[in-house]
Amino acid sequence: IGGVAPVGHLTPPRAFFDPRLLVFDLVYAAGGTPRHIFPIAPDDLLRISGASEARFTE
Repeated sequence: IGGVAPVGHLTPPRAFFDPRLLVFDLVYAAGGTPRHIFPIAPDDLLRISGASEARFTE
């Protein structure tokens, strides 16, 4: 799994969020270790991460 967790940083990383994820009830974000993830509503993830919206998909 891996990846950088979207929250919990002293200096938040630059993050991007595809708004097409908003159609899902839940998405899974990295939990800060190679083996951990957590479920979250996409609108909550966008809000708490401070990510910029950017379309990556068609």
